[in-house]
Amino acid sequence: MGKEQKFNISGVQEDLESELRKKGFNIERAQLPENEPRQCEKCMKEDCFEFYNEGWFIEGQFYCENHKEDILNVLRQINEVAIQRRKEEEEIIYNKIKSLEKHHANIFIRDKAKNVP
Repeated sequence: MGKEQKFNISGVQEDLESELRKKGFNIERAQLPENEPRQCEKCMKEDCFEFYNEGWFIEGQFYCENHKEDILNVLRQINEVAIQRRKEEEEIIYNKIKSLEKHHANIFIRDKAKNVP
């Protein structure tokens, strides 16, 4: 019938990574010297204290390859919440302006009515 679609998880991850970078998030591949390995922030929270020479610096924190996708999804969610809040704030401001315009229009009409002979 139709073409079979293949799902490429690394392509989706790269698209998300690219999108987040465009929005100003700091995401950098890390290749550390052999004598300077680091621990993954998320691994440590899971009581895994393995050291890595390769990984990712995401918003200043080091993450292993296994946790990169999780962290990118968290950043995506943070970005979505920020966009939603901005829209809500814009709506509040818009409604306040409309309310003030209506109030001033009513005052103008009232004052105009008072001056009618």
